[in-house]
Amino acid sequence: MGKTVGTLQLLMGCCKTTSESDGCQNDTDDISKLPAPPPHQLKEYGYKELAAATGYFSGDCLLGEGGFGQVYEATLDGEKVAIKKLKIIKLENKLEESEFLTCVNHPNIVKMIGLCREGSNRVLVLEFVPNKTLTYHLHDEKNKTLDWPTRMKIALESANGLLYLHQDCKIIHRDMKADNILLDNNFNAKVADFSLSNFLSDTDKVSHITSLFRGTNGYADPEYGNIQKISNKLDVYSFGVILLELITGRKPCSDHGDATIVKWAKSRIGQALYENDCTSLVDPRLKQYEEEEMIRMIYCAAASVYKPSSFRPNMEHVRVYICG
Repeated sequence: MGKTVGTLQLLMGCCKTTSESDGCQNDTDDISKLPAPPPHQLKEYGYKELAAATGYFSGDCLLGEGGFGQVYEATLDGEKVAIKKLKIIKLENKLEESEFLTCVNHPNIVKMIGLCREGSNRVLVLEFVPNKTLTYHLHDEKNKTLDWPTRMKIALESANGLLYLHQDCKIIHRDMKADNILLDNNFNAKVADFSLSNFLSDTDKVSHITSLFRGTNGYADPEYGNIQKISNKLDVYSFGVILLELITGRKPCSDHGDATIVKWAKSRIGQALYENDCTSLVDPRLKQYEEEEMIRMIYCAAASVYKPSSFRPNMEHVRVYICG
């Protein structure tokens, strides 16, 4: 326990690099040194073909709706896919989204298969992920409780996907939330809905730009206002909220609107870390969990949501310490 707490204090201080820590150091370094995967060929679809495949964007085919558009279930070329009809949003990027999305290729990221860009229409064809969202499995009372190994697996795989976006693709998601973590039938996690995120040349730099989309309530970093400082620390904050959901089983915002999970958890995290008592913090439905894994996840969540952005860990630090 002493070694775990000692190394995790480095995370809270963010004063050392991952090369100075143990745990998953070698795995992370190896991943960062691998060459980027080659771009995959996107198929161009006609708008009429995609409209017909979704029953002309019928509500019967609607899977969900996010800040960037509606997502529909369809079958194309004999394969089940998700079709995302984008809202009209002025892009702030210098590159067309389709140009850099071809380079996004990771097992923990929802794959882009094709697109339509006829006239003013922008429609994406995406990998279909069959087992709904993390939100559904954590917060729908009809579902079986996610056990601790599954929660750890989802946390680590989501961190892998987000780290890949930041480090390899220089993409800031800007709407990380449990709804945007999709699960397959083996509960493998895939990060979704990053397609119109800002594309930056250097994720360590902070640029000032006006944003048309500022994340989802409960997950949005409170430091950022109408004129945002855009950096990857936005995603780190949101990911910390997701970790709190996995730890506590609570929604990011109370159904009664009286408190966010970040406010609710603050005093309870202190009790867990300094008094070694997690009972008031941990999801009461969890009957068993690994204590050291739980402590690591609590430290990661606390460092991600309670520190000012300039002192937060980056996703590489978070991923290393979740792994242990």
